[in-house]
Amino acid sequence: MFKNSESDYLNGGSGDDTLYGRSELDWLVGEEGNDLIYGKEGNEEIDGGAGNDLIFSGNLLENQQDTLIGGAGFDSFFLGEAPQGETITNESQSSFFLDILTDFSDLAFQTLFPSFKIAKEIAPIFIKGFADLFSGNFQTSETIIPASGGKYATVEDFNPLEDFMIIPVSDVDRPNVFLSNDTNGTSALTLKYDSEDGNNTFAAINFDSPSNILNNPNAGSLDRAIYDSMKTTLSETALFFDNGKVKVGLNGRNGFTEETNHINELPDPGVLSDLGTNKFMILGAYGPRALDITSGQNAADGSGVYLTGSNYNDNLVGYKSLATFIEEGKTEQDYIRELKENTINRKIYGFVGDDFLAGGAGRNIIDGGEGNDTVFYTQALNGIDLDLQSPRTNSNNISYHATNRPFDPTGEQGYFFNDLLRGIENVIGSDHDDIIKGNGQANLLTGGGGNDTLTGGNGADRFVFNSAAEGINTITDFSTAQGDKIEISQSGFGGITNTNNFSFNNDTLSFGTEQIATLQGNFTEDRVLNSIELI
Repeated sequence: MFKNSESDYLNGGSGDDTLYGRSELDWLVGEEGNDLIYGKEGNEEIDGGAGNDLIFSGNLLENQQDTLIGGAGFDSFFLGEAPQGETITNESQSSFFLDILTDFSDLAFQTLFPSFKIAKEIAPIFIKGFADLFSGNFQTSETIIPASGGKYATVEDFNPLEDFMIIPVSDVDRPNVFLSNDTNGTSALTLKYDSEDGNNTFAAINFDSPSNILNNPNAGSLDRAIYDSMKTTLSETALFFDNGKVKVGLNGRNGFTEETNHINELPDPGVLSDLGTNKFMILGAYGPRALDITSGQNAADGSGVYLTGSNYNDNLVGYKSLATFIEEGKTEQDYIRELKENTINRKIYGFVGDDFLAGGAGRNIIDGGEGNDTVFYTQALNGIDLDLQSPRTNSNNISYHATNRPFDPTGEQGYFFNDLLRGIENVIGSDHDDIIKGNGQANLLTGGGGNDTLTGGNGADRFVFNSAAEGINTITDFSTAQGDKIEISQSGFGGITNTNNFSFNNDTLSFGTEQIATLQGNFTEDRVLNSIELI
């Protein structure tokens, strides 16, 4: 749909629409559906409405003051000029979002990867999406021309957990666009363009309401530290790419280019070439987040470090990975020392999605949010005692579950740290002797190394065994009536394709001649062996 007259209102109604503005004062409304809305000359108010919308501001010239509203859904804002006209179709736009949402929702980073591996997964999806969106005619995007005289675009409802912005830049290594904490009193942050006459604001970004961000109608405000952490995460996860390189993070420390050893992680050159001479910055929740402590935000009151995820499947870890230490030229001994000595408290929020979360040393709060979330203690230096059955209530009347973790930087036993867990369904234990109790939900419990004691509680629970060498686990309440299962890693057990080598006798589950578990209760061999699933 096009509008060419002055001061027009255009409403797409329900369904997936493509709207083009052409007049001096357009009001473009997508309403329901996954809409593509393209602003052009003049001042527009663009409202995507419900659905996953892609909104183009058009070139941000002098005397333009666009207002962009994404509405409910996973929305994208293209701030600047881009190709338009015959090559853009709603069908290809819908395909773009289908690829984004399908591919990203399937990504789940179950271990802490270096950032370049995250970019490897995400950048090709964007590049292919851009190529599909513009049918390969994506050679003419323009670097932003900033407004003057106090004129700038405003994104009214940016949700840092599910929305993102696409911004043309002049150079990937030294981009001419800056993310600033300057505010006009209502905006969360501003975007500035470095030009001959100074740094000019071309966009003010207002966060969506707390109730929408947190998916909680009763949420009246965001904790200040969470708010600051969300802004820090935007900076740490900014994605830059052109036709030859990909970089992660505004400080550039996570980049990988042709000159690095990670060149094989780049997308296929044929895909990269579709970008032509274009260079982009992607800012926001463009996909799952994999963050360690270096991406955290220190609370102003000194209460700890905050890590915030997105509404995708995130991996948030309150310590550096061993791979990061090695890349920094440090040793495994340095890594172990850091695990022992860095006892700062972490507050980790996964929000929506199936997240993998870990705190590290310290008294941590780990909140999985909505979704099927997993807390893991694979790097713990001692066994854990975790109980998802018995909640505790903190001073704010919020219910949490507790984990006791022996931790002793002096080498003497007896000093414990507590993690407070909320919204956690699954647990991966340490390489030591753990005690792990599930709750009334369907829990996935993995003991890891050591001789662990596992209690599923009510619900159809799954007990995971990754290797016969991990130790002998005791399952205290295995119940075939509730649908409990024993999951066996095929690769970890020598590439097995059936359960022929498993046996059960007198409460003992064995693989060949080696005991792997004790199942307390009165079970027949058939009932137990029929409950084994290979994964």
